[in-house]
Amino acid sequence: MNFCRDMKGCPANQCIVCPAFLKDTNCWEEINVPCCRRNDKTRCIFCTLYQAYLQGKMGHVYPIALKKH
Repeated sequence: MNFCRDMKGCPANQCIVCPAFLKDTNCWEEINVPCCRRNDKTRCIFCTLYQAYLQGKMGHVYPIALKKH
């Protein structure tokens, strides 16, 4: 299940090139994710998105994910 996309609210143009989205996995489960600013999977433990997932808070994490009215 791809929780990271729902939590982050990635735009469609980013999803079509995202290996995690294409495989229906999460960004922290993939080796090379182009949108990861860290570019180092050992640092996922400090990622706000990953921490929210571990805590069961699978709502929107980043402001980009909020719908504009």
